[in-house]
Formats: sequence, structure tokens, C-alpha cells
Amino acid sequence: MCVITTTLWKTWIYRNERVFKGVYTSNSRIIEDIMESTYIWIKNRAKVEDFSF
Repeated sequence: MCVITTTLWKTWIYRNERVFKGVYTSNSRIIEDIMESTYIWIKNRAKVEDFSF
């Protein structure tokens, strides 16, 4: 569930940056950011101490 939520959230953020600020971000950077954010979210919410991606 968090992967879907993070993907939608980051897509919305980068879309707004492109439409309203004219900032272009490469697809690879967007995917990298989604992966980073998802990892941080899961790591901070997980009930296990040793979590790796």
C-alpha cells in the first residue's frame, strides 16, 4: 500500500513542479525518489529493527 501511495504522491509533486514552475525532472530521478521515499517510509514504520531494501 505504501508503494502505491508514495508513487501517487511523488507523481503529483513532480507534475506540479513541471506545470507550475517549469521544472523538468527525468523519469529515472523520479523513480529513484519514489524508491528512496518508499524505503524511508517502510523503514520508519516497520516493527523490525533490521530492515533492508
